[in-house]
Amino acid sequence: MNGDINHRLSGNLHISVPDIPNSAIIARVRHQLAISTGAACSSGVVAPSHVLQAMNLSENIIEGALRIGIGKFTTKAEINKASSVIINAVNAIHQIR
Repeated sequence: MNGDINHRLSGNLHISVPDIPNSAIIARVRHQLAISTGAACSSGVVAPSHVLQAMNLSENIIEGALRIGIGKFTTKAEINKASSVIINAVNAIHQIR
């Protein structure tokens, strides 16, 4: 998980999957989940996040960064399903590497 574990924006989960490009994960889950590679204010920007760079995260962590929004109407079942979808995508990528 990227960022402070206790002092964070509610409903905003920012994670990284080391050594797997975020684009590879998004390509596998984009029809099932709405996730992104960065902040909404940087939409359309292809460069690495300046915030993650300022946090001194390594390049392999920054390249694997994903932002997941959880709304007040998101159910536990939807969160469980989303986590399964992401885990399956990561496992599939590991198998082809």
